[in-house]
Amino acid sequence: MKKQILLLVIIIAVTGVVSGCRKKTEEIVDKTNNGKMAKGQNQVSTLLEKENIPKIGNLNSDTILASSTKNMDISDWLLYKGDNYGFEINYPKEWSLENSSDGISIFSKNAREGYPEGGGDVSVKIENKSLMQFVDEYNKSDRIGDIELSKIIKQEKIILSGVDSVKMTGTTAIGINESFIYLIFKDRNYLISYHDFDDFHRKIISTIKFVK
Repeated sequence: MKKQILLLVIIIAVTGVVSGCRKKTEEIVDKTNNGKMAKGQNQVSTLLEKENIPKIGNLNSDTILASSTKNMDISDWLLYKGDNYGFEINYPKEWSLENSSDGISIFSKNAREGYPEGGGDVSVKIENKSLMQFVDEYNKSDRIGDIELSKIIKQEKIILSGVDSVKMTGTTAIGINESFIYLIFKDRNYLISYHDFDDFHRKIISTIKFVK
């Protein structure tokens, strides 16, 4: 009887300690940007772990700021502050920036020689779909019968401006790869599209900062 009482006391004590630790952890998470950033980070991280997507380091230093762009002078670039979108970004003064209801597009005012489609644009949009929904819709966006002409062929876990993100590479029917970055910050789903082979595109993306 004494052993049963002792065992019961130990169980109650352990339960109390675990409950206290859990409560303390929840309090810490909730204090991190009011819990919003932590929630977004967990959504992305959990999905990446589930899909076994590898992490390749900090995108700002390892991928976007490649050796070809490290010495690019951006001292005269313009700064766009999109407080209503939750981010700011720099872009060349010779380029244009257009607003839309869900984000922005940045593009050269003149066609750039040697670049497909005159260089294309960099866009930062707030999405109303999940990562899985985006991939599914992209893969179905251009197809002939069962053949997918547009398809996400690569996904990598990265860090963009301190936020856990997913970088994706998509193929197209015309043979020009597209690059996308998907992330969640403060309960907003962001989708960034650009050309990874374009030094200017990579440099523009490297300047993005999310408003805390």
